[in-house]
Amino acid sequence: MAEEQKKKCCTTKKIALVAILVLLGAGAFIYMNMGSIAKTIAEKVGSETLGVKVSISSIDINLSDKSVLVSGLSIANPSEFKKPHAMKVESIRIAMDSFSKELLVFNDVSVKGSELFLEVTPKGTNLSALKKNIDQGKKKPKEEKENSSKAPAPKVVLKHFLLANAQLHPSQTLISGTDMKDVTLPDIKLTGIGVKQNGVLAREAIGQIWDAISKAALKASSSAGLLEGMSADSLKDLSSTMGVSNLGGDTSGTLDKAKDGIKSLFGQ
Repeated sequence: MAEEQKKKCCTTKKIALVAILVLLGAGAFIYMNMGSIAKTIAEKVGSETLGVKVSISSIDINLSDKSVLVSGLSIANPSEFKKPHAMKVESIRIAMDSFSKELLVFNDVSVKGSELFLEVTPKGTNLSALKKNIDQGKKKPKEEKENSSKAPAPKVVLKHFLLANAQLHPSQTLISGTDMKDVTLPDIKLTGIGVKQNGVLAREAIGQIWDAISKAALKASSSAGLLEGMSADSLKDLSSTMGVSNLGGDTSGTLDKAKDGIKSLFGQ
């Protein structure tokens, strides 16, 4: 009897040891592959939010100083546009504050080495098309969200965001069909995203950031002939996307109203 108890005790210890080793191995795997796991999740969320392929070369996470380095971000163009990319980013440095399953708090996000590829067509621009994709994603049916069996997505707070020295490559396909001179965008600074709400969904944070980027890009390129050749309806649609109201009315004079509305937004 005593011998049998010893065998059971020995077996229990072996099982416990194996369980500990499995847990340690799983923890080590997760720790060693955090960047890869984060990369997969970030690409998925970004692609679903913007409605185009978002790819990242690598993500390096340093838990000791709560820092993240995202390298080689690229955002594909919507299918109706010619160029392969709408935006490419060399690096994004992130300083974390705190993180949990429910809430991610970022102290600083600094974006460097950015290139924006603006395309203008009779139907609009690629940057505003991406903004529309974001807005459409916000309007998913309530039933679809309620029926989802997935755990709720974590919310984010972004205290400070900076996009510095971004290069804009505007393309004019309406008149000359050739690319225009590059423009350096003024720094884009945002603060307090999700602070008052104690966190917003990543889709909402991306929407606020993209709205600021697209407005800055359109403003910077307006002096290079952005409005030339666009239809009245397209200008109205662009104005609406940019947040300029009261551009409706009779079809006569719509083009001039739309132009005036956008120019007033750009301070011209």
